[in-house]
Amino acid sequence: MYAGFAIGQGWDAGVLLDSDAAGHAAKVKIDDLYVSKLAAEKAKRFRTFMLGKAAGSKKTDFAIEDLFPDKFYLDCVNTALGLAIKLDDLPVDGSDMITKRVEHVLKARYGMSGLDKRRVLSEMWNRFDKWNTASDLPPGTPASAEKLFKAINSAFADEAQSE
Repeated sequence: MYAGFAIGQGWDAGVLLDSDAAGHAAKVKIDDLYVSKLAAEKAKRFRTFMLGKAAGSKKTDFAIEDLFPDKFYLDCVNTALGLAIKLDDLPVDGSDMITKRVEHVLKARYGMSGLDKRRVLSEMWNRFDKWNTASDLPPGTPASAEKLFKAINSAFADEAQSE
């Protein structure tokens, strides 16, 4: 819906989608409903970024939480939910998105209906509030975030230079 609105307004814009089945389906829908109907010049003004590719990840499935190391995210889950899940408890088959792997354990081992991302995000915000510089971020996070922002900035800069 937001992509359609931005395209309809003729904005120089883009959308960042998770690199999973739902994200890829959204990309196809955006392309089919909107981008494919635009003239070539207008189509260049809207970009669809797949998060994993833009962040330089080798994971097949990737969401914003995957910018952080699995251990960091799992620590936030454990603190938020009062659990003691270990990295070794997470499945290695199926999706490699940390949220989906954690959710599998929550359902199978703890009988929960799913992962309450709001509670985990609240714990993440508590940790974010204690950080002052990029060096405070979990290892690997600054590099992944930098790749993501460079990919986005580059796509917009390339279009600005061609005008």
